[in-house]
Amino acid sequence: MLDKVAGYTIALQKMLEIMNKKGIETIDGEKVRIEDDFVFYFDEMLRADNMFGKGSLFEDTFPTDYPKGSTNTVVILSRYYRWDRRSTLERVYRVKEKDEDRAAKLAFVARFGEYGLRDEDLTWVTVVDPSMRLGS
Repeated sequence: MLDKVAGYTIALQKMLEIMNKKGIETIDGEKVRIEDDFVFYFDEMLRADNMFGKGSLFEDTFPTDYPKGSTNTVVILSRYYRWDRRSTLERVYRVKEKDEDRAAKLAFVARFGEYGLRDEDLTWVTVVDPSMRLGS
């Protein structure tokens, strides 16, 4: 049994561009230098905009390497997060993107479009073991 997340990826570089355009370059007066700090602050920014939680656009954020084992860091804006009894690291049962998922994506793009976010910057994915607890 594995945890599985489905949602939209946003590349770390795009996330940093949005934050810089919003004027977010420091956390508690310290210059942000490591990606974990950016991911944390991006997550907090979205929570402040009420984009997470019950009745919100997304359930949570998951920073991960995608595809697994690569050095391509992305943040998954999750629409679905569950335990999956059928998927394995080698065989993933994909979660199909639904109309309500696309509507959440469009709302997210509308909110951050003025900072350069475009529809094509967000890609629907299904990822098992997003926290990489089981290795690659």
